Amino acid sequence: LSDRDGAGNHDPRVILIAFLCVGIWISYAPGLFSAIVGLGIALMTVMIPGPGRDRWARVASTFRWSLLFAIIVFVLYVLLSSPIEPAWWRLGPIAVSKSGCLTGARLSVTFIAFVALARSLLLYATPSGLAAALTWMLRPLRLVGLKPEILYGFVFVTLRLIPGMVAES
Repeated sequence: LSDRDGAGNHDPRVILIAFLCVGIWISYAPGLFSAIVGLGIALMTVMIPGPGRDRWARVASTFRWSLLFAIIVFVLYVLLSSPIEPAWWRLGPIAVSKSGCLTGARLSVTFIAFVALARSLLLYATPSGLAAALTWMLRPLRLVGLKPEILYGFVFVTLRLIPGMVAES
């Protein structure tokens, strides 16, 4: 892996490690505020490359594809979680509580942050560079008899097929 590839992108190993660190931080955000900060970081990674109009179009597209699912996650979690404290509102077996609302909001924000992070990952590196970086990171698995080159093939083919599948739909 070279420092920069022909497309002008940075070293995919550094990008993959940085995005894994941000992804882990978003995963283990202890509360809603931490998840919102993680969402802000993920959205900034979407906004940084490119001119102004493209930045806002990428952010709008990120929300357009993930907001509906995030709302569904929020509603299901609020309605199906068992309240620990007294319910704010009750309709038969359905009870809405403060902890259910906060946890549902945190999960929804975390989901949108991961969508933004995954979207921005390909803004900074090529699919083949990311697959090569993943293979490089998994080299220690050779010590136990696993071949990371096989994973490279799967990841490379998957990352190449997704844009074509999106274009057909």
